[in-house]
Amino acid sequence: MEEKLQAAYADPTNDGLKEAVAAYRESVKDLDVAKEQQVNANADYIKASDQLDALTKNQAVSSAQDSVKALHGALETVMSAKIDDTTANAKLAYKDVVLKDDGTVDGTKSTDHAAAATTADLREAMKKAFSAALDSVEALGKDAGATNVIAVFKGGADGDTALLAAADIASYKSAIGAVATAKTALAGDTTSGSKNADGTNRTIKDALKSAQEEVVSKFNGPQLMTGANVGINGAGHVVTTASGENAITVTANASGIAGQISGLNIRIADAQGNLKKSAEASLDAFEETIRAQNKSDDNAINLQVGAKANQAITVGLTDMRAEALGLQGADGTKLNISTREKANAAINVLDNAIQKALDQQTTIGAVESRLEYTSNNLTTASENVTTSESTIRDANMAKEMTEFTKNNVLSQAAQSMLAQANQQSSSVLSLLQ
Repeated sequence: MEEKLQAAYADPTNDGLKEAVAAYRESVKDLDVAKEQQVNANADYIKASDQLDALTKNQAVSSAQDSVKALHGALETVMSAKIDDTTANAKLAYKDVVLKDDGTVDGTKSTDHAAAATTADLREAMKKAFSAALDSVEALGKDAGATNVIAVFKGGADGDTALLAAADIASYKSAIGAVATAKTALAGDTTSGSKNADGTNRTIKDALKSAQEEVVSKFNGPQLMTGANVGINGAGHVVTTASGENAITVTANASGIAGQISGLNIRIADAQGNLKKSAEASLDAFEETIRAQNKSDDNAINLQVGAKANQAITVGLTDMRAEALGLQGADGTKLNISTREKANAAINVLDNAIQKALDQQTTIGAVESRLEYTSNNLTTASENVTTSESTIRDANMAKEMTEFTKNNVLSQAAQSMLAQANQQSSSVLSLLQ
């Protein structure tokens, strides 16, 4: 009976049975799709939860660092006031602090400035040393370092009294500890126990990187983005501002020349609409560091300039068409100067195009100078080879004449001695006769 049912399911013959089987198959397919969607939804939920947790912990680090930065400035202000109080502090003493890993002052590497009468230069040097010492504490991340630092900045009548007390740095030390705690929380694996695509445990930093990449990847058109994240580099890593502070990032609407940004026109106005021309002048100086280019094969020219392999000069020229310079669109449109705003933007575009042309001219001039230098070297080398060949091929007449005269004298001397020898033999024979 079971075999008959399976056969009927595989190849139904009755119309009603055919419809029932078709509906059942469709229901099974929908169920499989629903199961897959549920699995994907659960995975997305776990991923989103990990990213939210990572972003929250990263924000905690940023907030703690902001507190440290604010308290750093407040401590510098307090210390400056005490250093400048020449009445209470006739003498000053301090060290250029170098901290060990445990937060203690490294006596062998720190430079000691013994107590001396206060002067303007001494006060200024002491302020800079204190600021640098706080930077060292923050880089090390040890709150004990702050206690050790304030102990070496002294004043008073003899320069032996600490200028700051422990109570003065209590909030600062607490903030340093908060940063360390927040960074510790940011380390380690995610609480969900999820895995990466390669099977390794997903860390909180992996979740943070994933969240940042998704934020950046959403900007696929000409949009404006604010925040510390400014994009993703060629290695796929999120790039942030060096200071961690917010920046404005403008993204192009396409890659290559088609999406290049040839100029920016920035306008700054107050609440009443009045333009701030001085601010505009400083912000409106757009300059490319990496030019937009289309993908292409390597069309550089290689010039062999030496006798050895790979002794060559490579000449690569960038795209200098009007479209590449931003002077013309892909559809043939030209610069528009119909309004003040568009004319201002056109000025920036023209300035950038001129700069690009000058940069290319500089590159060509540099290559031309190298080729001229190489040509001169080759000419000198050719002359040296010709001189050497002449030395080898041509006879040295003075030397050859000396050699000829010597050989001639030797030959004549030999002939004379032979003649004398023959004459002596003849005389002896005549006496014997």
